[in-house]
Amino acid sequence: MTRAERAETKADEVECRAGDLRAELDRAHQDADQARVAYQEQQKTSDKYLAELEKARDAAAEVVAKNRQLDADLAGAVACQEGIGRELEAGRAELLEAKQQASALREEVARLNGATATYKEMLERFEVAAKAATRARKQPKTEG
Repeated sequence: MTRAERAETKADEVECRAGDLRAELDRAHQDADQARVAYQEQQKTSDKYLAELEKARDAAAEVVAKNRQLDADLAGAVACQEGIGRELEAGRAELLEAKQQASALREEVARLNGATATYKEMLERFEVAAKAATRARKQPKTEG
């Protein structure tokens, strides 16, 4: 094989290789374009998820704030309930004392009613005796 033939064969090989490289380069460009499109789609999806995540963070912050308010309200309600409990106990103590006083007063009234009945009886006896004494004074004395 002559030098020219070898050079031509070599040129054909180089040209064939160049064609292969161009085809490979075209595929690489297509792959790069597809990768760019996929990246853009992923970026959009990522942006969407980031926006949703931000909304979720805001919602979580609202829930945390609401929970703190509910905790404060609950603490206030517990304190109020404790105050009512103390007032209830004080009221029960006052009621017990009032019942004891009422019982003592009923006993005193019963004692006074008994004393009043005794005094009425004595007054009636006194009145009978006084009337008898008055009649006796008014009757003439007989001499014997």
